[in-house]
Amino acid sequence: MAGLGIALVVMILFILFGFVDGMRRTVASSAESGNYILLSTGAEAEPNSVVNQPAYELLHAMPQFASDHSGAPLISPEIVAGLNTNPGHAKTMFVYLRGVKPIAYSVHRHMKLESGHWPIPGAGEWVVGRKLVAKFPAFAPPAKFHFGRRNWTIVGIFADDDSARESEVWSDIDDLFNDYHRKHEAIANVLHVVIKPGELSSITDTLKKDPRLPFHAESEKEFYATQNQIADQFQSYGLISRQSSRSAPSSAG
Repeated sequence: MAGLGIALVVMILFILFGFVDGMRRTVASSAESGNYILLSTGAEAEPNSVVNQPAYELLHAMPQFASDHSGAPLISPEIVAGLNTNPGHAKTMFVYLRGVKPIAYSVHRHMKLESGHWPIPGAGEWVVGRKLVAKFPAFAPPAKFHFGRRNWTIVGIFADDDSARESEVWSDIDDLFNDYHRKHEAIANVLHVVIKPGELSSITDTLKKDPRLPFHAESEKEFYATQNQIADQFQSYGLISRQSSRSAPSSAG
């Protein structure tokens, strides 16, 4: 258990370090007006949050959310996991592996394909952000990558207005749900939503009063700013630790 706990902390640190620059760019230029993130009460990061089916259905029926051209609410349930880009190697770097439904490409309005196609449900396919491909050319289509219990095929590269999402890998949510480790009562980690103008206070009040909806809402800008602060704190601790180890006197001899 101790070893597992240490490994989890290390994974989170790697993810945070890898996302510091990307999240700064998101806050500076890519947080979208009207876009909010719903996390379960007490959760500060997407992987730590839990969304269950009854709560999702309640939110899906609420009129305060914007809708797409077909009338579907702009509510995107998303699973977020850590993906080691260098399995089997000493140099480790974790990025976000995100499972989404097709509605996600409407919620995240700056998402666009640069090549290939979006993942087809049931096909075991990934699309990767252009920043990730630039750093790891091995992720360029039509590469295959083993994760979980199967080999996944990379079928496209996407852009998102220079946001942190360009350092992620995206998959169909049901493919990832069935292949990975999620509990049956949880359908997602987080909900990304578009709230109608003037309806934020109504949503906030409902979340506070209805025990069936144990969530809190943050704007994308607020959320990524908070993540920046957390990542910067961890990074400064790491820099202090490394600096201390370099300046410590040697005990040899």
